[in-house]
Amino acid sequence: SVKAAALVAFHAITGCDTTSHLSCRKSKKTLWVQACKSPEILQGMASFGQTPMPPHVIDAWVTKFICNAYGCTTSFNDLGSARISLFKTLTKTKIDTDINRLLPPTETALLPHLQRAAYQTYISRQCCSPPPVILPDVPKFGWRREDTVLIPVTVFINFGICS
Repeated sequence: SVKAAALVAFHAITGCDTTSHLSCRKSKKTLWVQACKSPEILQGMASFGQTPMPPHVIDAWVTKFICNAYGCTTSFNDLGSARISLFKTLTKTKIDTDINRLLPPTETALLPHLQRAAYQTYISRQCCSPPPVILPDVPKFGWRREDTVLIPVTVFINFGICS
C-alpha cells in the first residue's frame, strides 16, 4: 500500500538513528496523521529513496509536509515564504523562546537533511533484497568524510550566486 511504502521515508525524514529530527515540536504520530491527510505527501514519501540518487531540489510535497509540520496555515511554494510568514506571526505573539527553533529549516539546511534521509530510506528499502546490495557513495548524500569519520553537512552554501 502507499502508506506502507511512505512510512519508511517518513521515519527517516522525521528523524531516526542516522538522521536528525525536525524541531517542529510535534510528535511523529501527529506528523504521520497530518501526512496521511495528503495524497500528494504520501505519494511523494512512497517514491522517496527508491533509487540511489540524492535529491538536488526540494519537491513540492516536501515543502507542503514541512510547512504543515511547523504549523503554516497558508500554502506556500517555498520555505522562505513560510519562514517569513511564521516569523511575523511569532513576533506578534511575543513568545519567550528562541524563535528560530520554531521556524521551518531553510532550503539550504533542509536539502542535506533530505539527502541523508534519502540514503537511509534507500538502505531500509533494500533490507529484504538479496545480497549484494551496492550502496552509493555516502558523501553524495549530505555527509562529508574527514579521515575515517563521516560528518553531517548542515548547510549547502553556494557563494557563486551573489546579487
